[in-house]
Amino acid sequence: MKPALRTSPQHTAWLILKQTPSAQPYLEALYRISPQISALAHIAREFFRIIRTRDLAAWPLWLVSAKGTALAGFASRLLRDQDAVRAALQLPWSNGQSKITYTDSN
Repeated sequence: MKPALRTSPQHTAWLILKQTPSAQPYLEALYRISPQISALAHIAREFFRIIRTRDLAAWPLWLVSAKGTALAGFASRLLRDQDAVRAALQLPWSNGQSKITYTDSN
C-alpha cells in the first residue's frame, strides 16, 4: 500500500494551481472529500487562466463566481482597483521582471 501524501495547505494550493499529473490522485481524492474545495479550486484556476490569457471578457463572471467563497475577500480587494486590473488584462505592458542585456559600447 502506498503511504498517504502529507502536505501543507500552501503546498496543496500549489498542487491545485499547477495540476501536475503526479498530483492528480491526491487532488481527485481531496475533491471527492470536499466538494467545496473542488469548487474553490475551479474558481482559483479560472482566475489564473484569466490572467495568463488576458481574458477581459471573463473577468466580470469570475468576480460573480468568487462571491460567497473563500476568495471573496481577494476579489473584493481586486475590485477596489478594478481600473488597474482591466488595464493589466488589456494592455501589453508588464511591470514584471524583464531580461535586460547590457553591452559594452567601448
